Amino acid sequence: MNCICFFCEENRFCLNKELLLPGNDSIIYEDDNIYVTPDLFPLCLGHMLIITKEHYNSFGNVPLSVYDSAEKAKRYLSEKIFKYSPFIAFEHGAVIEHSGGSCIDHAHIHIMPFADDLKYMIESSDFIDTSAIDATYTNLNQLAEQGVSYIYYQRNFDNPIAYPVYNGLPSQFFRMLIAQKLEINYNWKISYRDGSTKELFCKSVALGKE
Repeated sequence: MNCICFFCEENRFCLNKELLLPGNDSIIYEDDNIYVTPDLFPLCLGHMLIITKEHYNSFGNVPLSVYDSAEKAKRYLSEKIFKYSPFIAFEHGAVIEHSGGSCIDHAHIHIMPFADDLKYMIESSDFIDTSAIDATYTNLNQLAEQGVSYIYYQRNFDNPIAYPVYNGLPSQFFRMLIAQKLEINYNWKISYRDGSTKELFCKSVALGKE
């Protein structure tokens, strides 16, 4: 790891502190392996991150116990927070640093209430030129062992899929697709200190504490 990791313990929540937002108090679920907190730059109410406590580049690199913890967190969010509303989950699997569309090379899965399916948009993108594979733990682990980054996508509790990424993928690829679906002009670098973004983060924290 060649730069500061904002999700590792020594730097965890430093951006929250900079923005005068809750840090540890924003955790809505955790176990020995992962913790869940709202995204600092949310696309919608309830936009959450499932983050590994130890540093791994992607969920393809994690032990099975950590992968299982993430699956349990999804169930918790679906049942307790989203109240069984439709959701999507996605990961920029940066097996190799600064790849796979990730901007933080620390394993984290985005999960958020969202009704639409992004599969067609993913596959029609100019940046994806590989076929989907089943995103089982074994398959993701094999990609990691081969040094191949990927993007991971799941809609509700359908079988998750992954696309190996051999060429360059824009940073925040999934945010671009979702912003297009929501018909919003979203750029986290612009909205970073925006009051409405902070308000949405705090509302998501409150949603998780209900």
